[in-house]
Amino acid sequence: MFQKLILWVKDEPYSSGLTLFFVYVLLIIFSMPFAFLTVPIGYAFHEAFEGKISGYIYAFFILSAGIMVGGVCSFLISRYLLRDCIKGILFDKYKVFMAIDHVVADQGLRIVMLLRVLTVPFSVMSYLLGMTAVRFRDFYIGSHVVTMHVAFLLYLGTQITGLDFDPDSDPNEKKQGKSKAEKAMFLAQIVIALLAVVYISRVAKREIDAKLAQMEENQEKTSQASSEVRKNEIDDERSVQVNKHHVKLV
Repeated sequence: MFQKLILWVKDEPYSSGLTLFFVYVLLIIFSMPFAFLTVPIGYAFHEAFEGKISGYIYAFFILSAGIMVGGVCSFLISRYLLRDCIKGILFDKYKVFMAIDHVVADQGLRIVMLLRVLTVPFSVMSYLLGMTAVRFRDFYIGSHVVTMHVAFLLYLGTQITGLDFDPDSDPNEKKQGKSKAEKAMFLAQIVIALLAVVYISRVAKREIDAKLAQMEENQEKTSQASSEVRKNEIDDERSVQVNKHHVKLV
């Protein structure tokens, strides 16, 4: 499988890139995971191009563009085709979405970037954000955070050769692979990167939770203030009525 993918990329770099672009657009629109495909693509482009870095960069821009276009399509489908029939049901059942709707309306770009850091599928979050009041500009700019995930997955693909994960490779060539120290270093990099992702996700989640809690507190204060104002208005109306009654008696 790997060799066929490499030969296809090597023989037809432009048509293969265009095909993969549309494949990723469809993956996002139909809410399918793309990580499982990104790693072997990183390996294929790394092996197909004479310049290893050029293959990595080419794959990065092709896949990132496909993911972003798919995300934009998902966002627009959600906003203009699904929003009216789903938003009411979804927001009434899950109050957190209503809270997020209010937050993104005020701090759209920051919240979108934080949500993109979380381990929530890119396509699912695109559809959910399409139902909120977030501006398209904030959605588009903030969604570029996904390119960090693409870069990391492609990097993993470039290291497959050294870890002997290729089932089609020659056993004699495997002996020329990376040393144990280099493999251990690479695995350590993966662990560190995963720990960093988990840490950043937790920090982002805490910040989002804080924003939602602050918004709920502000809404509660506003509601109490409105109740006090209404109560004062009622008391004033009663006082006016009592004064009018006294005037009539006099």
